[in-house]
Amino acid sequence: LPVADGTETLVTGAGINTVTGDGSSTTPYVVTGTEVDGSVTNEVNTALGSSVNTLTITDSAGSLTAPIVNTNELSIVSGEITSTVNGIASTAI
Repeated sequence: LPVADGTETLVTGAGINTVTGDGSSTTPYVVTGTEVDGSVTNEVNTALGSSVNTLTITDSAGSLTAPIVNTNELSIVSGEITSTVNGIASTAI
């Protein structure tokens, strides 16, 4: 019977990934990803925050915002309670 040495398995790279080697113990597969835009710092988020139904994510390229849905804020002023759902306040009771 033949003995498996790793070369019988084929690995193919695609997109930004390349594969070198033949899978054997002397030349194992090496998968390498190539940086697409030339910057290794712009994939790092530097801040995350939320305010008034908005989520903000910041990285070196700037900030992106997205609405937050189904939020509920309760406030009590002068003994009356108000419920604010998704930015729309109820009538105080």
